[in-house]
Amino acid sequence: MAQGNGITIAARVVGTEKADRELRGMAAAIEARAKRVTERFCLDMSARVKARKLSGQVLNVQTGRLRRSIHHEVRSDGTRITGTVGTNVEYARIHEFGGIAERAEHNRLVAMAFGKPLKAPVWQTVRPHQARFPTRSFLRSTLGEMQGQYFAALRKMLADAG
Repeated sequence: MAQGNGITIAARVVGTEKADRELRGMAAAIEARAKRVTERFCLDMSARVKARKLSGQVLNVQTGRLRRSIHHEVRSDGTRITGTVGTNVEYARIHEFGGIAERAEHNRLVAMAFGKPLKAPVWQTVRPHQARFPTRSFLRSTLGEMQGQYFAALRKMLADAG
């Protein structure tokens, strides 16, 4: 109620329960759509990392282990939707961010010398050393290239929902 200069104005809102249910239903529908958009984006990003970044554009395939390990996950807790694209391969971090790796002394089997095969492979001791890796981003760079697509898809989804 508002009062001013001897005039009283009263308002009563009717049907708030129905409006509340409808708004909650709209929020749930928008959340489900946003989760689908995020799932699609993560799937597309995973595919692009594998097809482009880990197939010669940034890193060349040696064994295919890193490329096969790329995975994605989408989680929702009711207030936040989180999409993750990543890998659990231990050497991925040094390629993504660059840095120095410490190598311990180890033995390796040498089958070639000066580009020619040896008659019989020999074991060689490799002294401890550091290996320097430049930054070869395959995840962050792909996200940077594709984030505009994600935001556009979210904007379209919201426009379609309204």
